[in-house]
Amino acid sequence: MPLLTDYDLHLLAEGVHYRSYEKLGAHPGRQGGVEGTHFAVWAPNAAHVSVVGDFNGWNPAADRMRLRAEAGIWEAFEYLIEEGVEHIVVAFPQIVADSVLNLVEVPN
Repeated sequence: MPLLTDYDLHLLAEGVHYRSYEKLGAHPGRQGGVEGTHFAVWAPNAAHVSVVGDFNGWNPAADRMRLRAEAGIWEAFEYLIEEGVEHIVVAFPQIVADSVLNLVEVPN
């Protein structure tokens, strides 16, 4: 189920979404009545993007994000991540800055 609207994607692709900080990054939310975190990152040249952390054993294959190709945005909703849980967003072949912790960390 897409979390960003077509209008959001259009504005992001045009570079005129003046509240992109509300859409990109990590944001607590609710989907299907379950609490979790919505992730969205702009990585148009990535082969795949994952959210990794203690909740999935730091396994980049465990929680891959889906590509919204029209804007180069990858998104996911993770039920197991609560606010404050340590995680990073990993884009292959590059690493993307973490949206909550504001750092870049290369997994071992």
